[in-house]
Amino acid sequence: MSKSLKSWLSAVLLLVLFFVCACSGKSGSAGKQKVAEYGVMADYAAEESFAASPALARSSVSYAGSGRDSVSAANGTIQAAGTEGNAGNYEKKIIKTGYIDLQVENLSAAEASVEKWCKDFGGYISSSSTGRSSLSIVAHIPSDKFDEAFAVAGSFGELKNKNVSSRDVSEEFYDLSSRLENKKVLRDRLKGYLKTAKNMQDLLQIENQLNSVLSDIDSMEGSLRRLTGQIDYSQIQINASLPSYTTETGFKWPSWSGALRTFFMVILEFFRNFVFFIFYLVIIGIPVVAFAGLVYYITFGKLGLVKKFFKKLSGGSKKRE
Repeated sequence: MSKSLKSWLSAVLLLVLFFVCACSGKSGSAGKQKVAEYGVMADYAAEESFAASPALARSSVSYAGSGRDSVSAANGTIQAAGTEGNAGNYEKKIIKTGYIDLQVENLSAAEASVEKWCKDFGGYISSSSTGRSSLSIVAHIPSDKFDEAFAVAGSFGELKNKNVSSRDVSEEFYDLSSRLENKKVLRDRLKGYLKTAKNMQDLLQIENQLNSVLSDIDSMEGSLRRLTGQIDYSQIQINASLPSYTTETGFKWPSWSGALRTFFMVILEFFRNFVFFIFYLVIIGIPVVAFAGLVYYITFGKLGLVKKFFKKLSGGSKKRE
């Protein structure tokens, strides 16, 4: 191969390589430009969608805005969704409730013992009611001390009945937490839109939606606080009663006069009902019997219209034969 041919081939190869490199650079620049244009168009479309339909923007957790802000909002949403989806990997949230029925010798002493027991375990009493021969107290004890406190409460008197129930609220708790975080992300996003509103119409729409989101956040936070309180403090209801025919002052004989009064009241009630039965029977029964007799008299009795009709029919058929 001659030197001139080699030089010519080398020149052709250099030109081909130069052309390939130039095309690659242009395609890369064009790709970056398309990505940038796509981000701008996405921002514009999201802003236009938000201005045209605030309800749609509120129901979505895909927020309009600059690329960095949109990515942050999306990351927050994905993180919250991951929390909800992997709730099984988190600590179980259990609400425990205990019931104890006791028989005691003295209600005042039992009430004092329950109050001291509740204070010793770091709990609090939410309600208490006392009658002539019984009392009922609803106490809330830290959940990590529930078993120990429940066992101690059964020793305040003669145990008649006890029961423990539990409810797993893990899914409800983590779902509520994740939805609350999403609402907070949306709140922050709307506040950013509020600062960059271009006209009064956009400003009013954003404010209305922001107020709705803030109301949802307040409601969710309240629900989460109540649920957390039930999880952290288990409820134990203690019912205590005195023995039969016993009061705080001691044994009480049954009232014979009261028993006799009840007996005579039952007899009087029976006769009263019997009299009313006879009265209703006379008032309603006599007209019914009279009407039935009249119908029989007209149809099959002395007047016997129906009997005469059938006789005529049977007589006419015999003549034709």
